[in-house]
Amino acid sequence: MDALDTSSASALAPDVKEISGSSGSETLDRDVRTTPREMTLARFVNGVFQTNEQYALRQGYHDQMRESWRVCRSEYSPAEKRKLAMLGIPDDVSEPVVELRKNIALSQMKEILSTSGNLPVKFSSTSHPDVPSYVTEERLKQILDEMMQVIVATGQIPTPEMAAKFGRNRMAEILNAEREHANDEIALLERRVRDDFEEAEFIRDFNQGLEYLAIYGTAMWEGPVPCVRWKNDWKEDGKIRRVAKPGVAFRAINPLDVYPSPDQTGVEDGAICIKVRFAPHDLWLNATEVGGDDAETGVWFKDTVADLLAKYPTGGVRLSWQDGDEKNREMRGQSTWCADASCMMEGISYYGQVKGNLLLRMGIVKTHDKKTVDPEDFYEVNAIVIDDYCVYCRIINPCMGRPLSKAQFYENADNFFGNSIAQRLISYQRVMNGCLQSLIVNMNMTGAPMGWISDASRLLDKSPTRFQFLGGKIFAFKASTAGVALQSGPPMGVLRVDSRIPEILNVMNMAIKRIDDVSEIPSYTYGQNVTGGAGRTYSGLAMLTEASNRSTKMRIDHLSINCINRMAKMDAYRLMIYDDKIGYTGDVEVVPTGVMGLVLKQQEMQKVLQLMQMVANNQFLVQTVGARGLMELFRQVLETYDIANIDKIIPPKGSLDLQEYVSRLQSAANAQTAVNQAQQPQIPAQGGELPAPQNMGQEYAGGEQGGGEERAQTYQRGIETYAMPREPMPGSANERRSVA
Repeated sequence: MDALDTSSASALAPDVKEISGSSGSETLDRDVRTTPREMTLARFVNGVFQTNEQYALRQGYHDQMRESWRVCRSEYSPAEKRKLAMLGIPDDVSEPVVELRKNIALSQMKEILSTSGNLPVKFSSTSHPDVPSYVTEERLKQILDEMMQVIVATGQIPTPEMAAKFGRNRMAEILNAEREHANDEIALLERRVRDDFEEAEFIRDFNQGLEYLAIYGTAMWEGPVPCVRWKNDWKEDGKIRRVAKPGVAFRAINPLDVYPSPDQTGVEDGAICIKVRFAPHDLWLNATEVGGDDAETGVWFKDTVADLLAKYPTGGVRLSWQDGDEKNREMRGQSTWCADASCMMEGISYYGQVKGNLLLRMGIVKTHDKKTVDPEDFYEVNAIVIDDYCVYCRIINPCMGRPLSKAQFYENADNFFGNSIAQRLISYQRVMNGCLQSLIVNMNMTGAPMGWISDASRLLDKSPTRFQFLGGKIFAFKASTAGVALQSGPPMGVLRVDSRIPEILNVMNMAIKRIDDVSEIPSYTYGQNVTGGAGRTYSGLAMLTEASNRSTKMRIDHLSINCINRMAKMDAYRLMIYDDKIGYTGDVEVVPTGVMGLVLKQQEMQKVLQLMQMVANNQFLVQTVGARGLMELFRQVLETYDIANIDKIIPPKGSLDLQEYVSRLQSAANAQTAVNQAQQPQIPAQGGELPAPQNMGQEYAGGEQGGGEERAQTYQRGIETYAMPREPMPGSANERRSVA
């Protein structure tokens, strides 16, 4: 880039005060300012959207998803409805095999949240986490002090090899100290993440995405994204005021609103365009409350939003008029939505790369790390375009990535969209519907009489019910008509049709078996078609259900890893980057604790209980690990049971550390006192005999081993002679005999 291009890019970039402050010169009513900063990026986004939209229409993604939606609701197509009308069958008669299995799969996937709290993840540090240097230095200093104590006690100076071996043997203590410090800091971080998810009502949006996943086979979530949330704030005067506070939001995205790039398979592969809808007041709230040039929240162009709202005060901005889009609106019940009657403003949310010169024209001059935007470099951005004008732009921090998560019901590694239950069972659904229709027709033909009349002109009855075959009804005929005598043949008769009900039911049963195999959701998982054999026993049915739920567990595991864990880790990184109150800025590992995590939790719980029982039953191990080790094992047991307020049940870690430190000081003081007493000179007793020791065992105290009265008058220890007391020792056998 030459000097002329550099000066041109700098001249095109407006001042930051201009985009965040005053609205500039006066404009006419219902006119949007045509500054090149909004229109340049908007034209680029619209071009990408048109390319992606045409590709989605050619591939037929939306046609497949609309068909899945219709089948999951047990609705017939227009052609099928016309055929049913010709047979006299109402169009609300169908066999809901797909709808039933969709509901079962949805209920199983929702267990990922209902069985283990609001956020089914748990944070922990990695094997070698990044911690402040003082943690390692303190532990290293303690190890060096202990080595100096060994040197003082032995009086030998170790060789370099011995010192290195001593350090290697204690390296595990340093790593454990680093991980323990990281886990303590991550516990606080986990609470903040849980608070963000609870305030953003993550469960509601996640369950909405699960419904999309069960119907369309694909689900997407956007979040965590910065937003403004209204909260009730108590003031000192006792009044409640509604204040706007920054936070994060999550949003379930309908796959019909997603337009990926051609040949894109993941959310990070190419540019993604998502249809978004704003009410006018919500758009103004975002522009005024979230507005600014912060690296986390991005920039809302308040001037452009104000002019758009002046042009469309009650909404009415429509994005596309294509045939596929009209079918989507008709499916959602929005076929009457037009630009004049709409109260929404439709736009495009773009995730992809943008060249730096376009950002400079928008007034985005700094990146997330406060570096100047290079006009020739490419940056990952999120931009929102409404009515060919860009109203929002944010440079995405590469440390977090795009706040998008995607899941597929039946995974398709070569496609952005996955397969749904309806797409796998649509042919079997048609077989079941056809069998049901044939069953109704055959039952009607065999259950009610069908008659024939050779010459209807001979009927005397001219009423509308003349052709109804009813019990007790009498048909009257003329003697002859047009020369045809009544005796030439019967004027009427009854047709008999063979019943095909068993054959039709056999076909339906065969189709149900294939449906169980193809959908991987057998009927006995919800209490249907449990035949003899193992299915009649509790253990046998449990084994069959466990085997059938493996595919469901795989899908739940896929959801946990690719969606929930991704969003939780992304919010944790956001807090570590932008929140100064978070003291930990190291590696974080997110462990799932949903339905798959429950199995791992039960196994972990059994291991911890066995270990604690082994330690508690061994006094040597009890003295080795101490009170702090036992409390740590018990704390892990309580954590596996999801017990709240653990610090109120057992002493917290800090108090245990303090108690251990105090006990060490007391032990050191007692040891020093014993050394001082040992260094004091001994005063011999009168008669050249030393005073008797106080603790000499049962033999000295006159126990059973010593014989009591037969014990010696003196006690010899080495070269010293001790005088034995004349009176029996308290608690001895002699004392008990004297008392008796």
